[in-house]
Amino acid sequence: MPQFDILCKTPPKVLVRQFVERFERPSGEKIALCAAELTYLCWMITHNGTAIKRATFMSYNTIISNSLSLDIVNKSLQFK
Repeated sequence: MPQFDILCKTPPKVLVRQFVERFERPSGEKIALCAAELTYLCWMITHNGTAIKRATFMSYNTIISNSLSLDIVNKSLQFK
């Protein structure tokens, strides 16, 4: 999964900035990218920066992807 590799190499502050910018300039990007970023950021925050294993990331990402809803018009991200 290339997203995982990219996320692992990107500093958390940069990920947060990119995540926020996505909602400032909505472009219709896939919810999967938002879910991947959210999964990685949540893990890093709740586990004090401890590295996440690829299998754990994929499992959590699937759960989050299936429960997110992105409203581009209202610039909101909601869990179902």
